[in-house]
Formats: sequence, C-alpha cells, structure tokens
Amino acid sequence: MIILALIGAAVLILDIITKVIVSKSMQLGSVIEIFPGILDLNYVQNTGAAWGLLAGKQTLLQIFTVVLLGCLIFYAVKHRTSLTKLEMISIGLVAGGGIGNFISRFISGYVVDFLDIHVMPVFNVADMGITVGCFLLVYSTLRAAGKEDADGK
Repeated sequence: MIILALIGAAVLILDIITKVIVSKSMQLGSVIEIFPGILDLNYVQNTGAAWGLLAGKQTLLQIFTVVLLGCLIFYAVKHRTSLTKLEMISIGLVAGGGIGNFISRFISGYVVDFLDIHVMPVFNVADMGITVGCFLLVYSTLRAAGKEDADGK
C-alpha cells in the first residue's frame, strides 16, 4: 500500500505544481512551441472530462470521480495482500490523477490542460497518470490471465 500512496502523491503533487505554473505564467489560449509541430504548451481550461466530454457538467463529474476513486481505493485496500506491485503502481497513478483533476474541478470549476501533442487533445499530468495507470492495469490483468491459461487453471 505504501507504493500506491507514494505514486499517487507524486502524481498529485506534480499535477498541482504544473497546473499552477501554467495558470500563473501563461495567458489563457496562449501557445509556447516546445518541439514545433509535435509538442506545444497550450493553456486551456477544460470544463469537461477527457476530450471535453460532459463539458460544464461539474457536479456529475465530481460525483463520478468520488464514486470511482472510492471503489478503486476500497478494492486496493481489500485486496492489498494479493495485488502485484504493478497493480499497486497502476492504482496509484489513477488515484493520484483522479484526485488532481477532482481538486481542480472543485476549486476552479475547470481543469488546466496544457500538454499539446498535435495528434491528440490537450491534456495534463493528471490525465497522463490516469491513462498510463489504466493501460498498466489492463496489461497486468491480461498478463495474469495469460499465466493462468498457461498453468491450466
């Protein structure tokens, strides 16, 4: 459980710091080219979830986040002795990112997005934690299922 808490706290702290830096040092809508045509910093205030889905539905997003995080943490605590290190890291990434975006929505009514890779919507550190955590959790689950199949169970 310690690794889950440390990973979650690291994502949360990095997310908050980067959002504050962007919102204090950039004007809304401004763009700073990092790698032209590939990666920019683009200050956006997103009132929705990923890709702007459910824009303006802050109460719904906050309730959904609390319920989902509650279920995730409950699951992690209940199964703490059987979860792998990768699963704990995955849950920590998702939890840290979810809490970071929840705090932003609760305080500001929007999430500060700023990482603009031109082939996808603008996102932030919390979104990276959630996305990477979900992919790692799926990978871990599929790997475990493959081992079970190989063992004949």
